Amino acid sequence: MTGQDGISVIVPTITGRKDLHARTVAALTATVPAGLLEVITVRDRPCIGRAWNDGARAATRRLMMLAADDIEPSPGWYEAAALAVETGWVPSPRITHPDGVLHNCGTMGGGALLGECPTGTVCSSSPFPVFPVALRDAVFPVPDIHYWADDFVSWALRTAGMDVRVIREFEVRHLEGTVGRDRMVQRSARDRLAFLDAVRERAAQQDRQAYLAAYAAAARADQEDPA
Repeated sequence: MTGQDGISVIVPTITGRKDLHARTVAALTATVPAGLLEVITVRDRPCIGRAWNDGARAATRRLMMLAADDIEPSPGWYEAAALAVETGWVPSPRITHPDGVLHNCGTMGGGALLGECPTGTVCSSSPFPVFPVALRDAVFPVPDIHYWADDFVSWALRTAGMDVRVIREFEVRHLEGTVGRDRMVQRSARDRLAFLDAVRERAAQQDRQAYLAAYAAAARADQEDPA
């Protein structure tokens, strides 16, 4: 892995969510050991995908988390997430509503949410992915979408060789901010199609790159052994 020790957390926010953003940053600061946290706030982008793209360019720590501005991670989350990444897993958190009631414990993507399940359960997506910054080029750019942006990142990380697993100790309270939500809900169906198109395009590009690499390797082998 590359970068300094610790974690860069990308926190998109928009006008009108100042208090939520402040609570998120305070919770991050309180739960990550001193000197290991880099918070990168990205303001007023049209969607979370764009904000994550812009924030990721500035990340300097060994790990990266793609977050939101209305979450409060619980104590111990950083250590649990970091251990999962060292194991080769993308941690999918246990998420609760503001009152502490379970929202989900892992997700299969596309809004298919899991109930209570043990740490290590294989799933498909992490709403707040944590991964090595060394895999930045394998993930970005994320398409300009709000919904399914986390599913795209999780798919890209699985393609890069990581598993997505439930990590219960990576627990997050979702504050469920409503400012700006109506505008984003209206683009849900469009984002779904954009997500699927982006997966197809990225997969086709990867197949072509693999073919060219194999072709080049065969050509080198012929040159070295013309017989």
